[in-house]
Amino acid sequence: MTAATLARIRQSYDRLLPRMPEVTAQFYARLFDARPATRALFTRDLQHQGRHLTAALTLIVRNLSMLDALEPALHDLGAHHQSLGVRCDDYPAVRDAMLAALADVAGPSWTPDLADDWTHLLQLICNHMLRAPTGPARVR
Repeated sequence: MTAATLARIRQSYDRLLPRMPEVTAQFYARLFDARPATRALFTRDLQHQGRHLTAALTLIVRNLSMLDALEPALHDLGAHHQSLGVRCDDYPAVRDAMLAALADVAGPSWTPDLADDWTHLLQLICNHMLRAPTGPARVR
């Protein structure tokens, strides 16, 4: 990722951070609409789960310049999700639901460049998560 990409993602996330409860609520609503079977995977309160999602995104965004250092943690997260029943073919819906939620909450500040930046980042995250424990996989 370029320096400009990293800066755009960080700036957009800083603007979105106060509204992350709204982002995560929209994310889960969009995900469950697109993949109703995924609702059964969430046994915790979604507000609690949303705080975990926000913390994970914050960690990732704060460490964008050294994302490779987060690979082991993302592999572990992927393995954990797999143990909960998340399937490889769920990841594109997750990515798309998050992109739509971010775009909706960001409003007019969501530009085509920002959409491309976040798409690339979310695909990287998904791909790292999918590499463990069963081997290489890619989100399409």
